Amino acid sequence: LTIATGALVSLTMYTRSKIQAERTEAVSGFLSNNVLPALSPLRPQGGEVTALSVLNAISASIEGRFHDAPLVEATIRHELGVDFMDHSEMVPAAQQLEIAVDIRRRMLGGDDPLTVASMSKLGNAYYSQGRHAEAQPLLLHVIAQQKQHPGVEKNSTLSAMRVLGWNYEAMEEYDQA
Repeated sequence: LTIATGALVSLTMYTRSKIQAERTEAVSGFLSNNVLPALSPLRPQGGEVTALSVLNAISASIEGRFHDAPLVEATIRHELGVDFMDHSEMVPAAQQLEIAVDIRRRMLGGDDPLTVASMSKLGNAYYSQGRHAEAQPLLLHVIAQQKQHPGVEKNSTLSAMRVLGWNYEAMEEYDQA
């Protein structure tokens, strides 16, 4: 029994390390083949290299790159969405965050902190686009989840509550705001 348990533990550790190595290789290849070339002044798109040109190039090249590592894809898309938001580009931000939320819901569930973080950003992006009816359920879910987990950063809870209040105001639901 001890030998069988040891063999099972070894096999599990080997499998995990192999999966991690494959993920690392996928991210490394993506960086080498897609991200870094987007920074080159000799890139096929031509023109000036800007933060937005790099974000657009990465967005265009991510599709299908991480089919074996969906959570890696979700992380990259979440960060792309946040970066697009930082540049006030809410349409591409929402597009990236929608995919991140979808992957994380499927893989981790709707209550996982990573899923909730992507939902919070997506709710913000929807609010900023005037997509208030779509923002509301996301923000309500985010706040409910964050209140259930006392370890969650209070600033993110307050931020979601603030955006929800603005969203209610935009929808003229003053009694809710």
